[in-house]
Amino acid sequence: MFLKRMVLDGTPYYALAESYRDGSNRVQTRYIRRLGKLSDVEAAWWRTILQTPVHDVPKQFVNLDSFTCFKSFRHGVPALAHSLYSSLGFRSIIYGTLSRVRNRSLFSKLIEVMIVNRLDDPCSKLRLLDEWLPMTSLPFILDLPYSLDDGEVRLNENNFYRAMDLLWERRDAIEKGIYERIVKPLSKGELLAKDLTSTYFEGDTSPIARLGYSRDHRPDRKQVNFSLVETEEGYPVTLEVYPGGTQDVSTVRATVRRLRELFGMTSGTFVSDRGMDDIRNIWVLKESGFNHVQAVPSSRDVAKEATREALSLPSGAWQEVVAVSRREDEPRRGGGERETRDSSSAQGGLLEGTNEEEDEDEGPARVCEVSTREGGERFIVVYSAGKKRRDIKQLDKILARGEKVLSDIRKDLATLSSSPKDYESKLVRLVQTASKKLQSKTLSPYFNVGWDKKRKELVVERIEERIEEERGSAGMWVLKTDIPKKRKGALEILSTYRKLWLLEDTFKELKGPLELRPIWHRKPDRIKAHIWICMVAYLIDRLVEQRMAAADERMTAARVFNSFRNIDLNQQGFKDGGIEKRWWAVTELSRRHLELIDSLKVERSAFRLGRTFLD
Repeated sequence: MFLKRMVLDGTPYYALAESYRDGSNRVQTRYIRRLGKLSDVEAAWWRTILQTPVHDVPKQFVNLDSFTCFKSFRHGVPALAHSLYSSLGFRSIIYGTLSRVRNRSLFSKLIEVMIVNRLDDPCSKLRLLDEWLPMTSLPFILDLPYSLDDGEVRLNENNFYRAMDLLWERRDAIEKGIYERIVKPLSKGELLAKDLTSTYFEGDTSPIARLGYSRDHRPDRKQVNFSLVETEEGYPVTLEVYPGGTQDVSTVRATVRRLRELFGMTSGTFVSDRGMDDIRNIWVLKESGFNHVQAVPSSRDVAKEATREALSLPSGAWQEVVAVSRREDEPRRGGGERETRDSSSAQGGLLEGTNEEEDEDEGPARVCEVSTREGGERFIVVYSAGKKRRDIKQLDKILARGEKVLSDIRKDLATLSSSPKDYESKLVRLVQTASKKLQSKTLSPYFNVGWDKKRKELVVERIEERIEEERGSAGMWVLKTDIPKKRKGALEILSTYRKLWLLEDTFKELKGPLELRPIWHRKPDRIKAHIWICMVAYLIDRLVEQRMAAADERMTAARVFNSFRNIDLNQQGFKDGGIEKRWWAVTELSRRHLELIDSLKVERSAFRLGRTFLD
């Protein structure tokens, strides 16, 4: 048995090995135990142990069966995330903005720990402290006072809460630094997409928790709303958090002011969905120098007028939309199929309506531009066969529910007719109850319940004109913009609006792999800081994918991080008789690991710190 020295990428590694002869009588080498990276002193110690002659006294003999791993820590993902966090500039930005804060080095490290946790194994702050952190190499990498028993500061959950409070106090400076140093150099800077979503709470004591329209399909839970503004590449610029009942349309003015005053943005194209369509928001955007591309709610008269005009145009006025995938830009974290919005959503119709699932008989998606309305707005009408199928299917479901309500009303009327006492007052209450029921089930546009004074009878009927109008415009929806036609045609406007796809995916990533929900915090600033931490983790994900794409590697961030999950930091050794020896070793990196590290532009030495930070 002898000590085998191997060099990988200029770094020496060692292993216990022995020679043997194979079937052809050739001498081969068999590895018995890998020792990892050793110092010169330790390598010399092993050679002394293995080369001691038998007649020397005392004989130092190592029993291979006594080899064991005393401790093991998760090292691959924490080390990679730490390296990315530092090399991208997040560490220096946050440390710099915490100036004049006592123990700012500690709090800067704790913010990093919370962000790395989102990328590795998202959990609550208590579980992070008690279970996740002690099982990783981060306390060694960051030199954290995690388990000191000498009277110095020990980590507890209050340290993390204080770090979150400081983070949100200085959020403006941090966001500005991240935008100027990380996002802006990688962005074209022309398009900004804004959307709003919600996430629910466990508990109901937070002062900003409200009941409201739940995008998580949890109307039984109080929630908080938050919006993101992203570049067209999918990089978050700023986060804003609102009470749970906040409407989309009321958030645009403050966002535009923030973009102008904090980030110095005075031009570009602002892309948003139909929930933010309001004439006051348009004025704010124009005054601030922004163009806009927005979806128009189908209930608006201008949308109905544009749809009717589009239906009257000849086929030659329509342009075909090139079929694209929802994830045409790059692979996203998590992979696999993604949940789509309800078909009533404007972008939901677009997302599903321009893919390969179109009916061949109905043709692919098409787009046309109708005549300009007042105020210089251009209106683009989009049609897709996929959306038409879903719209008609949804309409049929609504009509079926309405028929059920009408049937119940007729039964109640028959019961009412058999008891003439107080007939008219009961009839009035029946009409009022039926009208409220139709309205609560969003059936009132298609059904009518009332009292015909001339004929003195109850009217229970479908509004066929409205139903036929809905069927005729199925599959269509409308975009509006103030971008001149000479700058962008109809197809380019549609392509611009598609940038909301990335923002939709961002929300899914935040709520899915990064586990933003549910929120357990109570104080508003900590709720906001929790969402912000998830946002930064997502930004790192996007930057990972961007660097992989630049290296011609089509890999999601999840696949990249998962590739390093088998890299551990181990305390190995043996205890045999009077001889005991322990050492630290990092799992050897494969050639594929080194290729990924080079593609991500991080230092290879980040994964070989075992001896340095543990000696």
